[in-house]
Amino acid sequence: MKKIWNLTKANIRKNKGQSLSLLLFVLIAAVLLNLGLMLFLDFEKSFEKSAREQNSATYAVLEQEVYYEDWQDDYLKDHEGVTAVEKEDAYFLTAEIPFGGGTMVTWLFFLDAEVQREMNAPVLTAGRLPEASSEVAVPSLMNLGGGYELGDALSFTSEGKVYRFTIVGFTEEILFGSSLTSMFRAFLSPAGFKALGEKNPQSAAVVLTAQTDIADGGTTLSKDFNVEYLHRSAQASVSASTIYTMTYTGAKSTRTYMSTITSLVITAFSMIIVLISLIVIRFRIANSIEESMTNLGALKATGYTSRQLLGGILLQFGSVALVAAACGIGLSYALLPFVSKAMGNETAILWEPGFNAAISLPVAAGLLAVVLLVAAVSGARIRKLEPLEALRGGLMAHSFKRNFFPLDKAHGPLNLLLALKTTLRSKARMVMIALIMTAVSFASVAGISIYYNLGVDADGFAKLVSGELPDAQLVVADTDRTAEILADVKKYEGVRSAYSQKDALFLVEDVLVQTFATADFSLYEGPMLYEGRYPEYDNEIAIGGNLSDMLDREIGDTVKVGQGDREREYLITGYVQAANMDGLIGCLTLDGQKRVDPSLRPDEINVYFTDPAMSADFIKQVEKDYPDAFTTLIDIGPLVEGSLSVYGTIFGGVAVAVLVVTFFVILLVLYLVLRTVILRRRRTLGIEKAVGYTTRQLKRQISLHVMPAILVGIAAGGTIGMLGFNSIFLALTKAMGIRNASLPAPVLPSILLSIALVIVSYLVAMLVSGRIKKIDPYRLITE
Repeated sequence: MKKIWNLTKANIRKNKGQSLSLLLFVLIAAVLLNLGLMLFLDFEKSFEKSAREQNSATYAVLEQEVYYEDWQDDYLKDHEGVTAVEKEDAYFLTAEIPFGGGTMVTWLFFLDAEVQREMNAPVLTAGRLPEASSEVAVPSLMNLGGGYELGDALSFTSEGKVYRFTIVGFTEEILFGSSLTSMFRAFLSPAGFKALGEKNPQSAAVVLTAQTDIADGGTTLSKDFNVEYLHRSAQASVSASTIYTMTYTGAKSTRTYMSTITSLVITAFSMIIVLISLIVIRFRIANSIEESMTNLGALKATGYTSRQLLGGILLQFGSVALVAAACGIGLSYALLPFVSKAMGNETAILWEPGFNAAISLPVAAGLLAVVLLVAAVSGARIRKLEPLEALRGGLMAHSFKRNFFPLDKAHGPLNLLLALKTTLRSKARMVMIALIMTAVSFASVAGISIYYNLGVDADGFAKLVSGELPDAQLVVADTDRTAEILADVKKYEGVRSAYSQKDALFLVEDVLVQTFATADFSLYEGPMLYEGRYPEYDNEIAIGGNLSDMLDREIGDTVKVGQGDREREYLITGYVQAANMDGLIGCLTLDGQKRVDPSLRPDEINVYFTDPAMSADFIKQVEKDYPDAFTTLIDIGPLVEGSLSVYGTIFGGVAVAVLVVTFFVILLVLYLVLRTVILRRRRTLGIEKAVGYTTRQLKRQISLHVMPAILVGIAAGGTIGMLGFNSIFLALTKAMGIRNASLPAPVLPSILLSIALVIVSYLVAMLVSGRIKKIDPYRLITE
């Protein structure tokens, strides 16, 4: 063992720079891998811990008081697996709230802060509960993502009435209060709660919460309750604004969705770095054996066994990998608070990560194992190395390779010809560089594409998520006036098109589905339909891809659609996509909706303009022309900007991190490769210096030697990144109900990034080649 340790120390001492570069490779991989897995696994546990501490319900129902019936409470109590049920009075309002530099349209439901609750009692993250009638406590997301502070005013208009409260506290929410849900829970003092009810009695609501004996029991309970509700409801026109339900499983999914995507991106990039590390390690060991051929022969001749020589290599790379993994994991924990803050801006989860041995130890062990495996496989040729052959320099000392670009026949700049000769005689090295450059350029372009579509130009992503995204949306208070108002809206200056729409909740084969209906689907401009066609007749329906999978139905099959005691059969004509209700959606004609519920009438007007910037002025004008005619008027542009700004921030940070690591990887790879090339060609370079070549010419020759592989790799990786972006995006968003995407890969930024990578690679190669200056022809001749 002592001999092996002595060999290890000698190897590390002899190759300090290369050992350091390999340490940095593994360190980067350990940082990213541990960060990604902590986000993927530990972040969710933080949510689960908060849920346990708050005794969270696993299912909640919020509905207008007029829709509440006594059987609902009894049904929940008698349902199998339910252990507790609570009923509470509330008031809920639709509010358009300034949020994070944009606007968020959400439902705010208000509760009396002093009511005693066993489930989901308010837990403050800052401030206090309200005491005066003008005070309110709101979800912590309003602070973390919305930019609100204690003492700020919460001001909004709902159904023509202005509401203004002073924020005195922020609460940690489990079921309500994330940017991907449309419902926020707020608390008022008893006096404020009473005053709100007197000001807006029609907003009275009921909140039912239930706990089940298993955490995901709320999913089954939700399905059963929704089916029962739509079968037994005495009310007509049940829509998303009539009843709102949330399960613990659904809340956890929405609150951890962004962390899951981010963790997958980081983990995937870390695996690319691990792969690069292994390629470099294999390259380094193979070159080390060639460079040390004579020394290895001498060691074997003096009694060292193949096992001892291989053991020295394994211990050398294993010790470097172990130290790097430990340092990388430690550094990842130092970065976690910053990641936690960035995630908290979107999820409002107060994540305080500590050391997680169940994640970090396997990360360290896994990195060490793969490094040792590659080192063992690459170093296996030592066993076949005979001392006499090694002392003679091995067969590699004699080259039988083809002579590319013979200088007496080839035409072109001599320096370039010499560089190309070296390139073509080093195929394995060039393949390695090309693969590495392909990997890092692919990661960079994919990262830029995700950031561009979520942070710079988010309209395409927003349209995919929403299905249909007009420039403005008007919700009419009196549906008898919808047709009249629609006809007048079409006459406003700048209006390009407008149509009416009705949303309603139906049961499709006993699955709760949100349906959208309009008279003419040709006016839809979003990417909602991705296969087949929209319905044209009253017995047709287009359904979401997730619903199709759940029901195992295809285009051309039929499904039963119902509500209450009414049920009709419809022909599936196409597939549609949107993130509403996790893709459980459908499209019907207005007459098709009325086959199930004859009382339904359009209450939404969607408007497109020749210039989307006209939306704000249009809303002011139409509100002036039709006072008290609308319950909600939405300028979609600021809404999208406010809702998606946090995604841009998060993925902007991820994209920057990927680019920084990419440039660093290029530096390390070129350092390792060119240092090896220079060491192996010292005599050749010395001779070229002796016959008149300058250091600058030789540096350019060495740099040009690797540029073909770099160009091929960057071009391939950039092309794959741009062409494969939509496939990557769909893999991340399929669970949301997104099945087809045509988001644009940013061509110009991707090309500019690729050009920047090429320039940086050349400059780094010139920098690393600077050690040629130290080569002394006289010393080489006299050695």
